[in-house]
Amino acid sequence: MSKPVFNYLQPHYYEDRAILIELLEMRFGLTPALFESNVCILAIANGGLILANDLRRRFNCDMEIIAIKSYNDANEKHDIECKYAPNLNIFDKKHIIVVDDIIDSGKTLLFVLDYLNDKRHHYDGDHSIEFLSITAVTLVSKIDVKFGLDSGIITPYYARVIEDQWIHFFWEESAKYCPTSQPISYHIEKILQSIEGESFEREGLKDTPFRVEKMYKELFSGYSKQPNTILKRTFKADYDEMIIEKDIDFYSHCEHHMVPFFGKVHIGYIPNGEVVGLSKLARLVQMYAHRLQIQERLTEQIHSAIVENLKPKGCIVVIEAQHLCMCMRGVKSINAKTTTSALSGVFKDVKTRDSARAEFMRLIS
Repeated sequence: MSKPVFNYLQPHYYEDRAILIELLEMRFGLTPALFESNVCILAIANGGLILANDLRRRFNCDMEIIAIKSYNDANEKHDIECKYAPNLNIFDKKHIIVVDDIIDSGKTLLFVLDYLNDKRHHYDGDHSIEFLSITAVTLVSKIDVKFGLDSGIITPYYARVIEDQWIHFFWEESAKYCPTSQPISYHIEKILQSIEGESFEREGLKDTPFRVEKMYKELFSGYSKQPNTILKRTFKADYDEMIIEKDIDFYSHCEHHMVPFFGKVHIGYIPNGEVVGLSKLARLVQMYAHRLQIQERLTEQIHSAIVENLKPKGCIVVIEAQHLCMCMRGVKSINAKTTTSALSGVFKDVKTRDSARAEFMRLIS
């Protein structure tokens, strides 16, 4: 069965609701008669749910919407009346319309269609119900979908776009940048589906998107904290010698490849009448490390926070780190380490820097 292709649907951003609804109407063979009776819409994820609701309103019908993966969003965020797929027997309907916004790898849509195809002879007690039609409607496809289902009742429709194009729809929060309306787990699932040769459905990967989301929330928790809250509690101290906290372990993520770099931070400062609790310096390191970083900026941020909040006579920060973006990819230099430093006050003054730096290096060695 041939599948219509609408090559004019090319822009990066799909913000015109009228165009999308037009695509979901007569161009896809969806007529008011199809919605008169015994029809339900199976909505895949957030985008499919919103488009399904638009279909229901466009044809002014009481058609049931069954949500897959997006039930909480439907009720709480979008206020869409629907039912959740695992809790509903949909096989008393003669016509099923499967709606999704975009095909990335095609695995989700294929899984749903294959499931429906297997169930089209559904036995309920003493009688069976056979679907008269299954219509799959997808606005945008990034791949040439091969449905390969042995069934003449399945009619897939989709629009083609350039494969490497980022698609943004009107219901997503930002029309300028990558969508933020979906949780991290949603995007991790898409990444897993795009790995050639991997099977997202296998047992070991089923909960991986949720595990990664939980991990990312911890690894990038530094954005919710500020240095002045960590260093606000200080203590008066009649002490003017060097204070050093060395070998502070840290793990951060390189912003270029999002792989870890890790190592040790050494901090030294000469107080100017006030000191801070030693644990606060380690907390300061962790706050900045739990962001996407480069080592140079991480070093300077730690140094600047101490100078601005404690106003010491001098401050020095040295970081030694190993970067997995150099070890596991690219040049693959597994023993390379990078050292960065930031200095101020007596550690930089031409009259005192040599002796101050020498003392610091001696104490951390």
